[in-house]
Amino acid sequence: MSRLRLGVFGRAFLTLFALLVVSLSAFVFAFLFAQLEPRATQIAERAITAYHITQRAFRFAPLETHPALILELASIGDTQAYPKESGDNYKSLPDDTFWNLVSSKIRGALLHDPDLIIASSVNNVEGIWLSLRTLNNQEYWLMIRNPPIFTDIKSEWIYWSLIILALSVLGSSIAAFLANKPLGQLSQTVHTLSRGEKPVPLPEDSGPQELRTLFRDINTMVSDRLQLDSDRQVMLAGISHDLRTPLARMRLELEMSNLPEESMQAIDQDLEQVNHCINQILEYSRPTAEKASLINISTTLENLCRLEAAYTAELNGKLRYHIENNLFARIVEGNLKRVVGNLIENARRYGKNENEQIEIDIKAYRHHGNIYIDVSDYGKGVKEEDIPRIMRPFSRGEEARTGVSGSGLGLAICERLLKPVGARLKLLPNKPKGLLCRIEISLYDNKNIQLDEKV
Repeated sequence: MSRLRLGVFGRAFLTLFALLVVSLSAFVFAFLFAQLEPRATQIAERAITAYHITQRAFRFAPLETHPALILELASIGDTQAYPKESGDNYKSLPDDTFWNLVSSKIRGALLHDPDLIIASSVNNVEGIWLSLRTLNNQEYWLMIRNPPIFTDIKSEWIYWSLIILALSVLGSSIAAFLANKPLGQLSQTVHTLSRGEKPVPLPEDSGPQELRTLFRDINTMVSDRLQLDSDRQVMLAGISHDLRTPLARMRLELEMSNLPEESMQAIDQDLEQVNHCINQILEYSRPTAEKASLINISTTLENLCRLEAAYTAELNGKLRYHIENNLFARIVEGNLKRVVGNLIENARRYGKNENEQIEIDIKAYRHHGNIYIDVSDYGKGVKEEDIPRIMRPFSRGEEARTGVSGSGLGLAICERLLKPVGARLKLLPNKPKGLLCRIEISLYDNKNIQLDEKV
């Protein structure tokens, strides 16, 4: 079973919820415990007072008026009297701390009646029932209706527990939201910056002093970072552009010289390699913050693969492709072509098979809500431990695979172009031999757009 991983909001919520439940429970327990004896005393005094008043009413009323008095007492008020019968079915008070305390206080005040019965119901009628004996030995039941609310401590605990839970959920939710809001803003800023976009400045004029200072420093850092990226792009573009002029002059002088054919070919290959490195540097320095749009990846890849297959055939190689229909995703179409084109070029340059022939397979298909674009070669592959290193800019694989030198920017360019749309590039072994470069991008399943494409 996978371990449950909570976010910052979830952890803050559970922590505050636990603290509030414990603190409120402790408070309510102390409050109810402190109120236990006063409530018991209040109920006992009410029963004792009703007992004495009823007993005096029977004492001072003439005997012949007792039936009318009983009828009167049984019909009005919340304290009523009924004749006691031998067949009456009564139920004792609950055996808990509260009712034992009530019973002891009543018995302590009515010591003159050793046969006193205290019941919680008589003949299935709920209330506080006391047995009463008059001076002429007539026995009655005295019932006190409607005892104070929540006299049952167990029921009261249930109500208070529900109140505690409701207050804890509400309080912890508000506190966790307020604590998590700045973190959410920071996360959004970092996420936007990682995609090569300019984030919305964090508010510097609201919140605690420490938070305003932090937001101000982060805004300054983001501004400096964007300025450094801009300067770097201008610098790389300028350097690369300035190198093209001497390269063109060197190529012209090479063609006009009388060097041997073998030497001219070697120098020409070196110049071509330098030109390739310059092109990659220019491509790496090119801005990537273009707005992504919904495109039919299948159509784009088919057009690209058709051209690349023809060019590969001119180099005496093979490029096979199988593209599933109607694959839609949000990405800049030009960026997708640059990424797949770079991967195909890498396969042509570095992925030749043991017979020094170019053999490339390209597949695009759906997989669990994503689109997989696989570019496979049948060369010597890359060791698994070298993959993180060669994904960094200006890093190249070992000489066994990269017999042709390069700038080491191809994979870094691909990753840089994919990151703004949340896509990923993975390098995997192409069994039994070679390298598989896989692009993973979210599938956009829009049936209306698919129907339009078919039409």
